[in-house]
Amino acid sequence: MAAIGTVSHELGHVAADYAVGGSAVLHYASATPVGIPDGDFYRGITVAGGPLQTVLTGSLGLLALWWLPRTEMPPKKWLAVLAAAFWSREPFNMLAGFAFYARTGHSPTRGDEYRLATMLDLNPWALQIPLGLLGIAACTLILFWIPKDWRLPLIVGGTAANVFGFAMWMGVLGPALLP
Repeated sequence: MAAIGTVSHELGHVAADYAVGGSAVLHYASATPVGIPDGDFYRGITVAGGPLQTVLTGSLGLLALWWLPRTEMPPKKWLAVLAAAFWSREPFNMLAGFAFYARTGHSPTRGDEYRLATMLDLNPWALQIPLGLLGIAACTLILFWIPKDWRLPLIVGGTAANVFGFAMWMGVLGPALLP
């Protein structure tokens, strides 16, 4: 799931690059814009493309979960859970940002939300904190919209699989497949 989430997020950047008249080179953890028009407006669109894709996918997953029955877990409901879990990127990045700040005394500068806030002359946390809190709410809703006996396995299994998957994608598979 971590690899799918990361690549689809980067494809959001690629789509935005094409939308403004440029192109992009896809890497395992980034997308390099090529030939986009000059100016902060166009750069802002390309930076926003990844988070917009992630939040849109997560929101569509939440909408599907809301419509599906809460008493069973057919395969289409699992797909909705996986899509809704795209929202987990936001609280993860918020908490990672807090840890970075606690360690260095400086706001992060590398994440899309931080970069976009800075481009808009906002406080670096102005987008990440609200999106992180929305992500926490979304992840909580996922737990309430699945049967109770699936909650603990989803939390434990999902957390373990994402930590392992993220490490494998960023450390081994991603660099080999999309350098």
